[in-house]
Amino acid sequence: MKIYCHIIFYFLLIGNISCSTSKNTVKNKDSKNIVSKQESRIKKLLIEGTTEKIIGNLNEADSLFKMCLTIDPKNAVCFYELSGISLQKKEIEDALELAEKAADYQPKNEWYKLNLALIFIENKKEKEAIKIFEELTFEHPERYEYLYSLSDSYINIGEYKKAISPLDKLEKLIGKNPELLVQKHRLYLQIGEQENAIKEIQKLIDNNPKEVKFHGLMAELYESLGEDEKALKQYQKILAIDSINGIVNISLYQYYIIKGDKEKAFTYLKPAIESKDIKLEPKIDVLLRLFNEFQVKKESREFIFNLCELLISTHPNQSKSYSIYADYLLQDKQDKKALEYFKKSVALDQQTYALWSQIIILESNLNKLEQLKEDSKTAMEIFPTQPTFYYFNGYANNRLGNYQDAVTSLNIGKELVIEDHYLLAEFYQLLGDAYHELEDHGLSDLNYDLSLEEHPNNPFVLNNYSYYLALRKKSLPKAEKMIKRAIELNTENANYLDTYGWILFLEKKYEDSEFWLLKAIDFGGAKNGTILEHYGDVLFKLNKKDKALKYWKLAQENNNTSPTLIQKINLNLYIE
Repeated sequence: MKIYCHIIFYFLLIGNISCSTSKNTVKNKDSKNIVSKQESRIKKLLIEGTTEKIIGNLNEADSLFKMCLTIDPKNAVCFYELSGISLQKKEIEDALELAEKAADYQPKNEWYKLNLALIFIENKKEKEAIKIFEELTFEHPERYEYLYSLSDSYINIGEYKKAISPLDKLEKLIGKNPELLVQKHRLYLQIGEQENAIKEIQKLIDNNPKEVKFHGLMAELYESLGEDEKALKQYQKILAIDSINGIVNISLYQYYIIKGDKEKAFTYLKPAIESKDIKLEPKIDVLLRLFNEFQVKKESREFIFNLCELLISTHPNQSKSYSIYADYLLQDKQDKKALEYFKKSVALDQQTYALWSQIIILESNLNKLEQLKEDSKTAMEIFPTQPTFYYFNGYANNRLGNYQDAVTSLNIGKELVIEDHYLLAEFYQLLGDAYHELEDHGLSDLNYDLSLEEHPNNPFVLNNYSYYLALRKKSLPKAEKMIKRAIELNTENANYLDTYGWILFLEKKYEDSEFWLLKAIDFGGAKNGTILEHYGDVLFKLNKKDKALKYWKLAQENNNTSPTLIQKINLNLYIE
């Protein structure tokens, strides 16, 4: 049907061409025949070209219209159509040249003028388009589309004041159209004529006194002008029409916050959070601004928690509803519940790195090793280039005794670390621990050395590495040097003091060993089976056998003792 209509249109155009051509024909019979044949050929080419263009064969249509121009070089229809084809091909400069020719050859044709104006705009020649739209609005004052276009073109070149005049004419044509009045309102604001901007909104309110959005526009305008009392009256009018209007309740909350009346401001928050008219983001912004209130005033916490629960009820399928609640629970040191809500949040949005980070850290802090192992594995799959998740997967597997799995994750993850010496040192440390448990002491020592290259003053690594060397009775001078550095960094750590005492014991420096092991007991080692047993061992070497037996028995009452402790007690004899 559309193709048929277009063809009829071109028959009419062709008819006009035919008529105009016949006026200029000579009376000679042969000349008439030639002209008649030319007209027929032009009509045929125009119909074929139009048909090809409509069905999308632009190149074929282009050729046909150009063939037509070889017969009639001033055929405006052909130039018009060729301009449209060039425009579709994104050849906008060619389109402009062709459109100008069409308008030149038929300067009174409305459609050719409009086509030229639109192509001027495509070529970013707004001023030239404006001249044509001014002509069109003068010639066709009833056509409101041209008034709109003229106004838009003025706006595009920053002539906001001139853009208002066509809209005034348009208002007389179509009446007080809301979109039109809002546009005029914005233009008046743009040129700094606030009183006129207010008048345009007042027209809207007068025509639609129960339409809350127009009162809202007026309220926002008054707020921007610093006329808070007038803005408040508009908000009150809205509440009289719609008492649970969420946007207004948010606005009133913000109004009273600015005024410093928090108590009154908070009364508007509940209906605002419950409102389904307001999207989630503005509500999240309000709740984020309450963090300081939450931290400073404990009496506000229950109210804020209620708001978070309301947010979840109103937006149950939004990840951020749960994550903001989890953030507040975290602030309140409710880590277990915070973890629960972070997991609900990530179930709705698995692609947010920050959510997974919170979950992994909380599971680590809460010692939920199985969950940490599984969730860090999932996070590794979603974020395969983020080393932190490989680290925590290695950590969890180490703690669970899955040492080979830990080694696999850690070796992949360490290659992803970029310019973070501390994190890389942590990877090497965990690899050292895992390889130690796998009894691959060469790789264990290598990774501890690499860890200390990245972070030389890590007392934890200095202690572990020293102690494992001591257990193997290997490189004791190196072990002693490292543990001394660890104690310098933390002088009251019972485990570090025990390691130093035990290395001295292996070096047969028994009196020095006794001194440091006693310090280890004094600084918290009195309930540590390993430290108590070590102290008993050195006492035995110092020929204080009764006292040694006493400490071995104390060690037996605690954990982490050696397999030979029972024999030592039964035989009252030191056994390696």
